[in-house]
Amino acid sequence: MDSVEAKERIDTVCWVVNIALLSMKRYRTILEDPKMFSTVFPGTPFENPKITYTIDNYEEKFVTTKNDMLSEKNYDLFKAWQIVLGIAGMTSILEYYLKSKAEGISEQSWKAQGIFYRFKDITGIHLPKFTSYETLRIYYEGRNIVMHNLGRINRKFKDKTSQQNLTEGSPNIFYPKDIFESLDQLPFFP
Repeated sequence: MDSVEAKERIDTVCWVVNIALLSMKRYRTILEDPKMFSTVFPGTPFENPKITYTIDNYEEKFVTTKNDMLSEKNYDLFKAWQIVLGIAGMTSILEYYLKSKAEGISEQSWKAQGIFYRFKDITGIHLPKFTSYETLRIYYEGRNIVMHNLGRINRKFKDKTSQQNLTEGSPNIFYPKDIFESLDQLPFFP
């Protein structure tokens, strides 16, 4: 994978997350307004209709209700998962990119797991010298606590990110756009 492809893949994941959030917000607006609702769903009762989804004509269906879609708790959960999936996807692409560069430079096969911290040992290139390193490390570790700690801050996260002011056990708040903006300063190698 070259730097152009890595940036394009990360851009795509960021775009998908933003479109999902924007689409859900617009869908909720339609479900809340009786006039908009009747225009989009003519002849459907406004109170609390069931909504059935199918994906690509598969027979399996997902059924929910309008009230489920409008529930603030469900909406917050939807937004949180979009952000989590965006960050996991973006950091996975970054990890794979670093792995492919390490393999190209060292002419050896490497696991992507932990490559962010092993990159210097493998390539001689010191990532912390780049201005966006600290931000990317926070999101890299953020992905780790999401995947392994239910998004809760732990001692390891605090130590690796030098963010001692955070409370252990509290949720970590972060956004995919911050990762995307940090990538402009990351060393992408040809």
